[in-house]
Order: sequence, then C-alpha cells, then structure tokens
Amino acid sequence: MAIRRRIAIIGGGITGLAAAHRLSTLEPAAEVALFEASAKLGGILQTVRADGYLIEQSADSFVTNVPWGMELCRELGIADELIPTDAARRRAMVVSNGKLVPVPAGFQLLTPAPAATLMQSHAAAGEEASTQPGVGNVGASPDQSAGARYGLFTAPREGMGRLVEALIAKLPASWIRLDSPVERLEHAGRAWRITLGGGRQSETFNGVIMAVGAPTAAKLLGSVDAELAAGFAKIPYAGSTIALSGYKLDQITDPLDCFGFVVPDIERRDILAASFSSRKFPGRAPEGCVLIRTFLGGALRPDLVARTDDEIRAIVGRELGELIGARGEPQLFQVRRWHGAMPQYHLGHVALVAQLEALAARYEGLALAGNALRGVGVPQCIRTGREAAERMLK
Repeated sequence: MAIRRRIAIIGGGITGLAAAHRLSTLEPAAEVALFEASAKLGGILQTVRADGYLIEQSADSFVTNVPWGMELCRELGIADELIPTDAARRRAMVVSNGKLVPVPAGFQLLTPAPAATLMQSHAAAGEEASTQPGVGNVGASPDQSAGARYGLFTAPREGMGRLVEALIAKLPASWIRLDSPVERLEHAGRAWRITLGGGRQSETFNGVIMAVGAPTAAKLLGSVDAELAAGFAKIPYAGSTIALSGYKLDQITDPLDCFGFVVPDIERRDILAASFSSRKFPGRAPEGCVLIRTFLGGALRPDLVARTDDEIRAIVGRELGELIGARGEPQLFQVRRWHGAMPQYHLGHVALVAQLEALAARYEGLALAGNALRGVGVPQCIRTGREAAERMLK
C-alpha cells in the first residue's frame, strides 16, 4: 500500500498557492498543509474596490511572453477572463527636466535589472521587471516596438485578486491553515518537524516547500543548515509605498494618453513613478475619472516609506500637480505600504541562488521557492512554486 505523503508549504502568497495547486493536480491524495501567518491568502497580491474604483494593492498585471502565468490561468479556467491593455495608449513617458517626454522609439524604458521590485515593475508602462536604478539605463530593443511590448501584459477583468480567488477555490479547505505562523523548522532523518507560534503542537511532514521571503527563510533554516540560512540572509530587501489617487479627468490638464511615467533619480523628485491604471485596463475607475498609482520609497528613498499618510498625500499632490497638471483634492486617496517586501538582486545573485539550491538538494524533502530566487514578477513566482511542487514529488 502506497504511503500517503504529508507535505508542508510555508507561505500562502501566490508562490505557495501555485505550489499547492500543482500538488493537488499531480498528487491529489497527498496530505498538504499550507501555513500562512496572516489571516488571508495571496500575500501582496490583493485587489480591493472602493467608490467605484478597482484598486490593485501591488502588481496590476502580468506578462505573457513567459508561459507560467498563462498556463496557470488556463488550468484554473479563467483564461477567458483575461483582458489586454488599451492598444491606443501603449506607450510610456519619462520625466526629463521636469517634463514628461516619450520614451524613444525602439528603446526599452527599463530592462529586467538586478534590483527589480514587484510594485515598481508596474509603476509606469507595465514593464515586468523595472526598477529605479535601471531608469537611467535605457536599453536598445530594435526588434520590438513599445506598443508591442506593452501589449504583452494582461490581467483578469476583476483584478489580480481574481487569480488568488481561483486558486483558493481549487484547493481542499482542509489544506489551508490561516493565522499559522511557523516558529521553528527542524530536520530529523527523513522527517521535517514544524512548530507553530502560540504554543501549538508540532507536526511532522515528509517534505517542506519554503515559499516565503528570504528573511523568513533564513530564520527558519537556521536550525537546519547554517550555511543555507546565511545564504538567504545575504539577499537584501526594500520597502515601497503606493499612493492611490482617484481624480476626475477634468482635474488634470495632461491628456494621459499613455500608461504612466517613470522618474529617473537624476530628477531629484520625491516619487519613483506613476501608473495610470484605468488607462491601461478598463473597469478600473468610474466614467470620467482616472485611477493613478504613484510609487514612492524603494531602495534609494527608504525614508519615504515611513512618511505619514498626510505627508504622502501632500507629496503626491504636489508631484502630480507639477508633472501632469492635477488640481484640487482627489475623490479617492489611499496609501498602501509594503515594508521590506521587495528583494534586491545585486551582482552575483544568480550564483547565490545556484548555491542555495545546491545546499537545499542535500536534504530529502526540501524545496525552495519564492520571489527571492528568479524574479519578482507574478509568472516567475508561479514558476518557482510549481517547480518546487514537482521536485517534491520526484
């Protein structure tokens, strides 16, 4: 009689959910526990509605020129809910001497640079892995026009949260453990012991998928392998703040005939970029209005992440007033902060990841996943979760 495997997934963001879904597909008889420290699944991938606006709290789309996001949507049965970007506005702007100017034809505004962050990746035109340090490094892309490039992005009609909802709906309810922070991970022989916070009883598993950020992975793996934990500890993280502003179109003098703009550091402004969400996708703002997501903080300006909501409101109002002619108070204003959520990929990151995976391979039943490894884009996170599940079942 086959032994029923017990597999733990630590982390209930998009990576952990993708891993759980893959396990449910490949080995539905497995006994899986998906441990999420907070009260909800999905991590930073969240969509909310307020005052007629559909508001993304982090990524607002995903790229389709890599397969992992589209494959998952097809498996979940939501591929027909995906919508393209507005073809009439498929371009981005860059701030130069205080003015918005088009990105030169035949050039990529930003390439998948080493210090990518998830929120900043969608700040301007929907570039999948853009980042403030790369703003000044405009890269040639003679084989792909800007319109074609921005046409690679898609999103569910009801927002990125729909992807999370569809994943949850496919999983057995018994697999999901909310409000379950893992406090300690131990390895003994061919077994893994997980201890939760709050004095709860330990549980033993045949395998563990680490689908958490590098700081949490470093903490939990410290009792398993000091070298592996130290490797994760080498990956730095930065925070980001998103200011969400809903304006009437007649409050803004700029035509907003693009997806947004980025701000090079040389401009010495207090924002990193802005995304015109409702110009990229329909249904994001009421008729006659626009939803603008403005990005602050990041690795270069960490001080801005800690500013109060009133301070952020004043900064964003001033910057949008100077750059796009925004006047008066927005109909809607919200601030979303992500503290230490964005891994920074410095020189040598690829070699570091190879080292981490080689160290993890010494342990039967341990698989690594998450945005600390191969990219912060939604498809890349999905990929690492799915591949971790496949390794677990080999």
